[in-house]
Amino acid sequence: MGWQPLYYSWKLKTAEDFNNPEKFGAKAFNIPPEWFAEIDAMMEDLIPFPLNYVRTKLKEAAPTQDQNLVQSLLNILYIQLSEMIKSDYVQNKEHKVLIAAVQSAFLYSFVWSVCASISRGRKSLDLEIKRFFAGNKKYSKILPAQLTDGAIYDATLIIKKEDVQGKQGYQRRVIFFFFFFF
Repeated sequence: MGWQPLYYSWKLKTAEDFNNPEKFGAKAFNIPPEWFAEIDAMMEDLIPFPLNYVRTKLKEAAPTQDQNLVQSLLNILYIQLSEMIKSDYVQNKEHKVLIAAVQSAFLYSFVWSVCASISRGRKSLDLEIKRFFAGNKKYSKILPAQLTDGAIYDATLIIKKEDVQGKQGYQRRVIFFFFFFF
């Protein structure tokens, strides 16, 4: 059956959940189609290669199925997107900034699900993932330049809140970014 039906089911449930005032109260958010279009493209482009690589070239700590790894990715992604909505990050942001945040959330979820089940060969997978991104014009700008020195496993997704002074006094502003520890 594959992982695709699982993803399409997740997509419908996620759109319904995020638009539900009972779950998100006043922050209920109608996810723009562009978010799902970006996630669709990343799922189709990024998932098959590492799944195949994990299955054929690496050793997992405990055997998994493709659907389990994709479900883990979707669970983590759901949480990251929820945090973006709950923190008001999505309010008054430019389209390209929101798409970059969705890409960052996806990449973080991807690394800590699909790429995390292996016990031996993380360095090999890290190099293959970097080669894939470097050789793909569509995705070459998603991975920050700092990753040439660090591993994809060094990444942390941070939602940071800070107070900034505006016309009406201090306001809470949320910054969402992909940050790397080395």
